[in-house]
Amino acid sequence: FPTQLTNISYGVSSGQTTKLVDANSPAEYIVPLGGPNGTGWTEQGFDANAAGFSSGFAAIGYETVPKSGTSFSGEILTQIPEGNHAVFVRIPFQVDDIAAVEQLTLGMKFDNGFVAYLNGVKVAQGNAPDNADWATFLDSAGPSDGEALEYVDFNLTGSVDLLVEGENILAVHGLNYIAGDISDMLISPQMRAAIA
Repeated sequence: FPTQLTNISYGVSSGQTTKLVDANSPAEYIVPLGGPNGTGWTEQGFDANAAGFSSGFAAIGYETVPKSGTSFSGEILTQIPEGNHAVFVRIPFQVDDIAAVEQLTLGMKFDNGFVAYLNGVKVAQGNAPDNADWATFLDSAGPSDGEALEYVDFNLTGSVDLLVEGENILAVHGLNYIAGDISDMLISPQMRAAIA
């Protein structure tokens, strides 16, 4: 094995890899200008429609300079208003047989930060404070725009026990660095499972 790295696993699966979530996955989203408070919005059974969420796709953000060399225009499938500090995204996905899931990986393209939840439990974050809420503003820019166009993988195999058979919810709190350059924002998740 090569040098072991945090959140990176090595090994061979006996089965195949399937995408549970990708950029084209149907999603519910809201720009949180006054809530919802807490993390109840990340859980199964949350009434997103009653809370004012809209329908879209999992790749979400905005781009004000579409002809720039590192434009997010080709990545964004759901456009939100320019200059926003955050977005809450809920992505439902199905798991038919939990016992068959050998590995679980979350890939994230993000500008500028995110916190991810699986069925209401925080499982990953990048360039985000530990206790982010709807009013949180980032104090650093995080990855460059070029880096944001590449998936960063987070090993969620230790969180497989959070899955349920049937519908699950991947929730992502996307965060933007609006104290600096607010020309763009991107949140694009991909969840992959190695199936026995």
